[in-house]
Amino acid sequence: MRNNKPYITLIFLLLLVAGCAADKKGGGASDADNAVSPDESFALAAADSARFVDEDSSFLVRVNGIQDNRCPKDVNCITGGKALVTVTIEGSAAVVNLCTGADCFGEAENSFLLRLNNKRYNIVLEEVLPYPGDEQESRPKQAILKIKRATG
Repeated sequence: MRNNKPYITLIFLLLLVAGCAADKKGGGASDADNAVSPDESFALAAADSARFVDEDSSFLVRVNGIQDNRCPKDVNCITGGKALVTVTIEGSAAVVNLCTGADCFGEAENSFLLRLNNKRYNIVLEEVLPYPGDEQESRPKQAILKIKRATG
């Protein structure tokens, strides 16, 4: 009977190396790849982040989670539901819940005023995609955000 242990070990090591290489290539985009500017809409899935850059200021925006219980398209629901997005802002230690949908009721707003380095920014949740019942619902949920300079 032949000893297959060296071949099994070799196959295991090759799979391990291939998995690590794929993880480095296919992993999420780095923060530098996801640089955003004022008034630019951008999409982030849960656990994704982007670096906001405005003149001499920059900070990291990270989506911690997305909960979506909005009423699906073409369905009659008792309530319209809501989509809740939890966002962390690096540098301010702010963790914010942003909400869109008919049932937010002051629990959370769709925007947040951030004060950082003597500047003010509005972080706005524009939308959560895909909408429940949409043809593309199998795609991961993404929060569509925009950061604007606050005036006044």
